[in-house]
Amino acid sequence: MKTILFTLSVAFLPLQLLAQINADDKVIVEQKSNKYPGVDIRSYESTPGVNGGHTFLVMRHFGGTLTAPKATPGNRLLGTVIYSGHDGSKSVQVGRISVRTSGTFSAGNHPAKMNFRLGGSAACCGATRMTIDGTNGNVGIGTESPRNKLDVNGTVRSREVRVEASPWPDYVFEEGYALTPLEATEKFIKENKHLPNIPSAQEVEREGIALGEMNARLLRKIEEMTLHLIAIQKQVNGLQKANAGLSTIVKSQQTEILSLKDAKE
Repeated sequence: MKTILFTLSVAFLPLQLLAQINADDKVIVEQKSNKYPGVDIRSYESTPGVNGGHTFLVMRHFGGTLTAPKATPGNRLLGTVIYSGHDGSKSVQVGRISVRTSGTFSAGNHPAKMNFRLGGSAACCGATRMTIDGTNGNVGIGTESPRNKLDVNGTVRSREVRVEASPWPDYVFEEGYALTPLEATEKFIKENKHLPNIPSAQEVEREGIALGEMNARLLRKIEEMTLHLIAIQKQVNGLQKANAGLSTIVKSQQTEILSLKDAKE
């Protein structure tokens, strides 16, 4: 192993860099007089002869060799930022930000995922807390294989969630809407054990629900139920009116019967 020890000033503070050139080539910045060891990369627009370019840190991983590079293969770490400490007996890696290929690179196709790892009880690397899939832009919290723009394996708490849903089922109140008879709904429930146009418990357990679509379906059921209630109320009102008429007739007949009895006596 060849070791190079030299000192330079980073951010105008003296630091000592220890460069080890071996199978695990690395540059180590050791703390000396500076209580905040680090690397400060700067760029200025007003520097004469400089185009004010942005600063950057590049991590590369190629297939093949230095002189004959090939396509980056799948399942390879392109780069990692490691956060490490010591538990009194050994070094522990408690956090990582890394990018790993999820397939072999080709022209215009560079599948990779960025993982954020933090915490956990293992001595290395931390537990995966969030994953970003570079192929489709999906983000996973608590899962490394997000299938949607945001997949959360856990509970989400929020002050408000705004969901866009269309079409909104006000069409139920349009003239000519075919309202399903209650007898047909009863028959469907007996056969399927759930409401029409509402997923079964097995479907929800397997696929989950789309909040916007489900809210629209539930509102449609409420509006249909409201129309049924209005129709039933009209029937009740009609029966009450008819009953009131019958009561009047009965009272009139009772009065006539009493009058006849009085006349005979």
